[in-house]
Amino acid sequence: MHWTERRRGKTNLGLGLRARGWTLYGFHEDRSDPMTDYYAPASWDGVAERRGYVVVVDISTESSMLKRSGGWSTTKRVQGDDCAHCGASGKEPDGWALEDARANPREFNRSWAREVEALLPDVVNPRLFDSDGDQKCTRCNGRGHSWKLEEVTLPWPRFQSNLPRKLWHVEKDGRILESGIGLGPCADWDRERATVAVERIINRIEAAVARCEGTTATATVDRQNPVGGVTIRRNLERQGIEVVFPAKPAEEIRTALRQLGFRWSRRQGLWYARFGPSLWSQVHDLLGVTDAEESASGPDQEDSEPDETPKPVLDETEAYTTASLLGSAPSHTGIDAPPWTMSRLSYQESRALCAGGVPILNAKDGRDHEAAVRQAAAEGLPVPPHVLAEYGLAEETRVSGRPSPTDVETLQLLLFTSS
Repeated sequence: MHWTERRRGKTNLGLGLRARGWTLYGFHEDRSDPMTDYYAPASWDGVAERRGYVVVVDISTESSMLKRSGGWSTTKRVQGDDCAHCGASGKEPDGWALEDARANPREFNRSWAREVEALLPDVVNPRLFDSDGDQKCTRCNGRGHSWKLEEVTLPWPRFQSNLPRKLWHVEKDGRILESGIGLGPCADWDRERATVAVERIINRIEAAVARCEGTTATATVDRQNPVGGVTIRRNLERQGIEVVFPAKPAEEIRTALRQLGFRWSRRQGLWYARFGPSLWSQVHDLLGVTDAEESASGPDQEDSEPDETPKPVLDETEAYTTASLLGSAPSHTGIDAPPWTMSRLSYQESRALCAGGVPILNAKDGRDHEAAVRQAAAEGLPVPPHVLAEYGLAEETRVSGRPSPTDVETLQLLLFTSS
């Protein structure tokens, strides 16, 4: 990230914190002036404080900003001794009046400019005169005193540098409550996207403060705009559920997801679990997201008469046995298919890790699949013919009396006619 983007992201985050009541330290307002081609954008040194909680943004262990922790000693220009030339009056002794200077501009410019030739000798600069029309002191410029530098200590809260690989944190009495990254999106030129990124970080900061104070922070989920909240989606290829957060969720959310059976994928940056109807509803209820599939079903479907045609009831074992003969695993059972019901490639893909959306197959999974298929065939389980053919076991099973491809077609016909 370029340093200009980093500065813009910090500034946007600082403005968002100030709107929430935080006090910013080292903040400079925008002083740019397009009329004079002067560029001095707003900037922030990265420290904010509220009720003893301190937010630190983009301050590394080598940053010179750490010298300001607990108070910043610097020099400040303050009023010095009285001007000896004008006697603290601010008026030039034996000076000109504005009317006299305008009556004789050349003589006036020659008198105060001394050895310097005036650029516009026939013009009188009114800024050289005070509100009374008297000429200002040429030594103190009408102030009546001189300047001096004085050592001062500016009040700053105590803070520490950000953790390694982190760009911000919030702390209390030296203890870091929450930390994270995500400063880059705050510098987006799109105001709406930048605001969403800023609010995302501030909500995490406010939640950490609320937890420390013993209160409960209500997390707002934008249901209309999935960019600002969590995304829950189906992975039909792998028969799974994927949960994608725009930023690291709170600890209680992560704990609840683990209790539901979700696992974190560092490679893909998401939480995943095997799909099940009950789990699909539970994760939506947990995160407060409306189920898109339920909302898509209109009232016509709810009011329609149910189909009372009796259907064959199969237990889970029979369902998998039937599905394996038909060449696919049932999606309504909500349990994992045995390895011997899947092809070698399908089994390897179901256990593979993804890098950039491409599955990385493991040879060990292939050997495990072959062992499972051979064991299932030896135990007389109905292994699909196309799976047996991968390891040359089709002839062996035909001799042993298990269903042949012709028998499978007959079983398919019987199942469909009975249903």
